[in-house]
Amino acid sequence: SSASASAAGGGGGDDGLFALILTPTRELAMQVCSHLLAAASAAPHLGLTARAIVALVGGMSLDKQRRQLESRPPVVVATPGRLWELMSEGSSHLQELSRL
Repeated sequence: SSASASAAGGGGGDDGLFALILTPTRELAMQVCSHLLAAASAAPHLGLTARAIVALVGGMSLDKQRRQLESRPPVVVATPGRLWELMSEGSSHLQELSRL
């Protein structure tokens, strides 16, 4: 499928953003990421890697999160505040949200 092909590179490839998961808190975002990574490791045929799932949350390095977005991860888990901040900066990867 195109979803598994998109994720196979671990960085999203040309297919871009596949899923956005919004959570109200940083703790929940990190927990969701942890569960997604566990599910991905249980289904290696999907080709999802740790770089394919990115958390965008406050209280963590904004520069690191910008670099993670540059790899065009197919799955983004975010809190509304940090998502808004990065979208307001004009992150090209997040501009693809209109496709979702």
